Amino acid sequence: MADRNGAARLRRAAASGRVDAVAFASGSAVDSLLDQLGPAAGRRLFARAAAASIGPATSAARVRRGLKAAVQARRATPAALCAAIARHFHGR
Repeated sequence: MADRNGAARLRRAAASGRVDAVAFASGSAVDSLLDQLGPAAGRRLFARAAAASIGPATSAARVRRGLKAAVQARRATPAALCAAIARHFHGR
């Protein structure tokens, strides 16, 4: 089931440039988010925000949907995903 209110909030945040990263824990999450946002809002969001995935299967789904490689966890755990995002932004 789509989260229409959440998608609308994310569209607004994407348009304002306030999103630095979006973390994905599954390929279906990639598909769901991009389907809810629509192509234009998705392009705006990921023109600036890093797409982070929990593992190779999620990264493959991300690439299949046209998102550039940005961040991938070393292990498929939430803690490793958070660490990968922190490493990505460290020193910026």
